[in-house]
Amino acid sequence: MSLIEVKNLNKTFKKAIRGKGVKDMLKSLFSHKYENIEAV
Repeated sequence: MSLIEVKNLNKTFKKAIRGKGVKDMLKSLFSHKYENIEAV
């Protein structure tokens, strides 16, 4: 018998996608693109 029971546990982080170079860096200031990363 366990004292703690967990069901449907998940955690998702948003990571900003950035390109390489100065041009892509400036673009990312105005248009935000993210990828979701599941940790658990």
